Amino acid sequence: MMEIFKKIKNNIIKILIKLDNGFVCDTCRFNHPNTCSNPQRPNAKDCEDYEHK
Repeated sequence: MMEIFKKIKNNIIKILIKLDNGFVCDTCRFNHPNTCSNPQRPNAKDCEDYEHK
């Protein structure tokens, strides 16, 4: 049940970041070259692996 709330929270945060025209990497806990394999990092606007810090 907590996993559902965590996903909802992360999706709301991603929507707010998009509305602000920001990058999701700025607030992601995986924002480091060793932990993120997204080729758009650090300027990604969308990411499936996003988790808020």
